[in-house]
Amino acid sequence: MSAPREVLFRAKSIDWDVNEDFNIWLEGHYVPFCYDTEKDPIYEAIIDDYGEVLEIDRSTLCQFTGLYDSTKWEDATEYQRGYALIAAEKNGTTPLEEWNGVRIWEGDIVDVYNECSPFGGKHRKVIQWVEQSARFYPIGTLCDSLADFIYGVTGKNNAKVIGNIFDNPELMEETK
Repeated sequence: MSAPREVLFRAKSIDWDVNEDFNIWLEGHYVPFCYDTEKDPIYEAIIDDYGEVLEIDRSTLCQFTGLYDSTKWEDATEYQRGYALIAAEKNGTTPLEEWNGVRIWEGDIVDVYNECSPFGGKHRKVIQWVEQSARFYPIGTLCDSLADFIYGVTGKNNAKVIGNIFDNPELMEETK
């Protein structure tokens, strides 16, 4: 029996849309409310790998799907490699041992080069959580699950995270 996946979230820092210095993604464990006597009494936060409690903009909250795209270590950005470095430091391993590809989050825009149909081709979709079935789905596909969309009929991961709905809304035009 495999271990359950760690449930992680990411969100933009509060005021990300009005101050460029705060336009960063915060990853960690979601805390629906925190109490702070120096600030507003209740706010939402992410607790990061270092135990920092970071206030977030709730409208940007996204859950990690538990799946990764097919990006190779040598093609990863410095930002993407940073999370492998943090995990390696935490687990006493090397960053390369921690690398599985880019994490796929709710709200990501993903290009896949084989869909769960025999028709193939490139498909660009936005990943969303569907409450009724308690699953992540690519919007506008006939796939039973996100894993079916990513691995298709070949079983090979051909997915690439190309952006997300917050940082790259212009990419959503190509999902229609």
